[in-house]
Amino acid sequence: MDSLFNLVIMCGLIIASLTGTMGRSLHIENEVKTLLKHYKLTGPEWVGKAVFSPYLGKNTCTCEKLVLLSMLNVYMDIFSDMMNKSKEKKAVLEELKKSVALLKANKYTKEQAVWQQLKEIESLEVNNSTIQGGALNNFRSVYEVASTYRRHQ
Repeated sequence: MDSLFNLVIMCGLIIASLTGTMGRSLHIENEVKTLLKHYKLTGPEWVGKAVFSPYLGKNTCTCEKLVLLSMLNVYMDIFSDMMNKSKEKKAVLEELKKSVALLKANKYTKEQAVWQQLKEIESLEVNNSTIQGGALNNFRSVYEVASTYRRHQ
């Protein structure tokens, strides 16, 4: 009897958790539709105007490797600045820069691509109505991916 009761409770909890997720998703859907109508973004000219979807589903990297790439980029800047300030150790600094460049080329290609994507996303003109319309049309799918994303173990 206990196992049947536990099974019923488990099913109820699963249904309740799914209902909460679907309810939030439906709420988002309605909010976006309201905004699309208000800003007159429902016409056929807006179909396919995705702003962020092209960045999703790509072969990505780990957060730690992205941070390491950022550090390597800063080292390149530091070494360049040091070379500009003093020519005495130029050869040593050149070697360090070559080593960093080789490391980036051999072990951080995915991260460099992701870094470039991040720079592109951050450079979007958020005050541009065309960008806003494309982003709003794209919001539901981006939100869905972001809300269901699971970290790879």
